[in-house]
Amino acid sequence: MKAGLTEIIVLHDNNVPVEKFEEKALKSGKIFLNTMKKAQGEGEIRITLGAFGDGYTFYTDDTPVAAVRLLSKHFGGGNGVRNIFDSLANTMIEKGNAYSASDESEHPENIIVVLTTFGKDNASKSFTYNQVAEMVGHQSEIYKWNFICMTTEPLVPEQLGIPQECIISIDKEDKDFFALALVELAERVLSIVNK
Repeated sequence: MKAGLTEIIVLHDNNVPVEKFEEKALKSGKIFLNTMKKAQGEGEIRITLGAFGDGYTFYTDDTPVAAVRLLSKHFGGGNGVRNIFDSLANTMIEKGNAYSASDESEHPENIIVVLTTFGKDNASKSFTYNQVAEMVGHQSEIYKWNFICMTTEPLVPEQLGIPQECIISIDKEDKDFFALALVELAERVLSIVNK
C-alpha cells in the first residue's frame, strides 16, 4: 500500500428535500475540499465523487483533491428515486476491482466511503440491505475500509451495519445543516488520516 495516500469516495443522494440546496452544498463542499487540501501534509488525498438517484454517476474518480472542481449539479436535481443499496454495492465492487487491477504498492493507505442520504425510501433492485451490509462488513474487516454515513435517517446506516460512531446525523430543520455535517465529516476524515 502507498503510505500517506487517502481516497475519499463520496456517494451523495441527489434527492434533497430542501429549496436551493445546490448553492448551499456547493459553498460548503468547497470549504470541505479546502480543508482537505490544507490537511494533506506529507500525504495525498484523492476524491471520487458520485451521486445517486435512480442510477448513479461519478463526477470525479480518484482525482487529486487540488484538481477537484465542484459544480451545483453534483448536489441536487434528483427525481425522487433513491437506489441506495445498488449504488453503494456497485461502487464497492467497481472500486474493489480497480484496486485489484492495480499494483498493491499504489493502493491507498486509507479508503473512506462517505454515504449521504436524505430519506429511507430505497428503490434498489439488484442488492438487498443484507447483501450490502455483508459487503460493508467484508470491506471494513478484511481491507480496513472506513464507512461514514451522513443522514437524516439513522435506520439506513443501521441496516448497512455502519456503527453508530460512524454516523453524522443531519437535521434538515437547521438552515446550516449541510455545512455543519461537512465540518464534522472533515474532523472524522482527519482523525482517520492522522491516526
